[in-house]
Amino acid sequence: MQQHNLTMALNTRIITATILIIVFAAGVVLLPTIWLALLLGIVPLFGIVEWLKLAGFKNYQFKIILLSICTLLMLLFLGLILHAQNLTLATHLISIALMITVLWWLLTTWRIYKIKTIKPQNKENLGTVLLGTYILLTTWSSMVWLHTKPHGPWLLLFLLILIWIADIGAFFAGRRWGHVKLAPLLSPSKTREGVYGAMIGAVLWSDILASYYGTTILEYLGLILLCLVTAGASIIGDLYESLLKRERNLKDSGAILPGHGGVLDRIDSLTAAAPVFVLGLMILGVIS
Repeated sequence: MQQHNLTMALNTRIITATILIIVFAAGVVLLPTIWLALLLGIVPLFGIVEWLKLAGFKNYQFKIILLSICTLLMLLFLGLILHAQNLTLATHLISIALMITVLWWLLTTWRIYKIKTIKPQNKENLGTVLLGTYILLTTWSSMVWLHTKPHGPWLLLFLLILIWIADIGAFFAGRRWGHVKLAPLLSPSKTREGVYGAMIGAVLWSDILASYYGTTILEYLGLILLCLVTAGASIIGDLYESLLKRERNLKDSGAILPGHGGVLDRIDSLTAAAPVFVLGLMILGVIS
C-alpha cells in the first residue's frame, strides 16, 4: 500500500511538472513580452501569499494591501520596459535590484553553510515578508526584462531548462550515489553527490550557450562558469525556502499544485537562479 501511494504521488508530481514545463516553455517562446509578463505576474502574487504564511501573517486586510501594492509596482515596471524612451531607466533599476539581490543571496549562502540549529518562529515577521516580496518582484522583473532583449525569449527558456536539468541531475545522482548529507537540518534528502550531479548537468547544458555567445576562450569559460554558479544558486534558493518552512514547522509552502505543494515550492530555485543568471549575462556583455 505504501509503495502504491508513493507511486501515485510520483505520477501526480510528474504530470504536474510536465504541464507546467509545456505551458511555461510555450509562453516564453511564443507570447509577446506584455502577455508573458501578465502570465508570469500571477506567480509572484501567489508566491507572496505563501511567503506571508511563512512569515506568520494571517491578517486578510494586510494581504490585500500588499498584493495591491505589488500589482501596481509590477504594472509600473512593465510600463517602463515597454516604452523605448524608458528602457535606460528600467535597465538602471534592474541592474541595482539585481546587484542587491545577488549580494543578499551570497550572504544567505554563508548563513546556510554556518547554520547549526533552527529556531522556531512563532511571531509575525515583517522583515521576512518585505524580503520575500522584494525577491519575488526582482525575479519577475529580471525575467520580463530579459525577455525584451535580442534572443531574450530563448535565453529565458535556456535558464528555465538549466534549472530543470540541475534539479533532475541532483535528484538522480542523489538517489543513485548520495551518501554525504548536504544540509541535514534543512533538507535531509539532499546530498553532496546530488550537487555534483546538478553541476555535471549544468556543464553539459551550458555548452549550448557558451558555443553561441563565446567568441573567445575567456568568454566561453565565463559562460560555463555562469551556468555553474546559476545551478548552485538554484540549490541555495531551495535550501533557503526549506529554512523558512522548518522555522514554521511546515511541510509545504502551500497546496495549490497537485503533488508539488505550493508555488514557492516550485519557484524557490528560480528566485535565486534568475537574478544570478541575468546579472551574469549583463556583466559578460551578452545583454545590455
